[in-house]
This record gives sequence, structure tokens and C-alpha cells, in this order.
Amino acid sequence: MPKPSKPQVAICLIRGINVGGAKIVRMEALRALLAKLGYQNAATYIQSGNIVLRSEKAPAACEREIARALPKTFGFSADIMVRSLADWRAALKGNPFDTATHDPRRLLVHCLEKTPAASALKSLDAIAVSGEEWKAKGAWLYAYFPHGIARSKLAVGVERTLKVRATARNWNTALKLLEMGEALESS
Repeated sequence: MPKPSKPQVAICLIRGINVGGAKIVRMEALRALLAKLGYQNAATYIQSGNIVLRSEKAPAACEREIARALPKTFGFSADIMVRSLADWRAALKGNPFDTATHDPRRLLVHCLEKTPAASALKSLDAIAVSGEEWKAKGAWLYAYFPHGIARSKLAVGVERTLKVRATARNWNTALKLLEMGEALESS
């Protein structure tokens, strides 16, 4: 009989919940759902689908399982991205922008479903406005929006232009999730 795998820490991002009064989910209910599914030590950060948890399952299996459970529990579906803590740590370490000169509230890290095509990446230049910067590394996209994201065509056009599912978090949130994940890993 195979030995059960040791639970690993993972970062789970649920896209589009509790934004603008749509897809409302109480974090207590979300944590209860995750516990029911067998995830351990699920902790949420703010009200927008940021979760740190332990799982014996691979990230892709977690994505599928949580995505199937959301409609049954909350009545709607949402995109789920799950990355191992090691992947999250590497993505943050790979940030090409200097956070001393780039406001962390306006610096986003996009978790992409897969590495986008080079031609699609080049298309991002066409929708970026003056001052906006972006860099891609594998299945991660880093983007800086000096004028904010509210009216940015680049901010809203990443997924459509790259033709891959994506969800983004600002740098402060990304760092907080790393901190929470590392605390869980060491406990």
C-alpha cells in the first residue's frame, strides 16, 4: 500500500468573489467548505478569495475539487488557481520590479493558468499606456500600474490578450500570503 503523501502548504486564489457585491462568500463558510473537503488549517486573508492551506493533493487536483464544490455550496462557479508554497515563493523572488520605486499597491502579480504564447505577450504592449510596465516569467506576469488599475486597458486585458486564465493580487497581498504560508509550513 502506498504511503500517504505529507500535506504540503498551498496558496489558493479564488477569482472574483466579494467584488462589487457579486459572488458573496463569507470567509467562515469558505473555510468550513475547505475543511469538509479535507483541507487542513485553511486560513483566509481579507475577503477576496485568498487562502493558505495544507493539502495532500497536487495543486491541479485542488483546483478541480474546489471548483466543483463552489457551485454546490455557494450557487456560483469561479476560477480557482492553486500553487504550492514553493512555487509562490519562487514567483515572488522572481519579481523583476524594484518595490522601493514601484508602489506595492500598484504592482500586481498575475497567476496564469499556463505560460502564454510569445506572440500574445507582445500584444500586451499595444494596450499598455505610458508608464505601465509588465514582465512575464513562465506562468507569472508582473505588471506595474502607476496610474492605478481602475481605467487601465492592460489591467483588464491581460486574460483576454494572453488567452489564458489569470488572477492577480497586489504585491502587499502576495507578500502577506507568503508570510501566512511560511508560518503554516513551520507550524
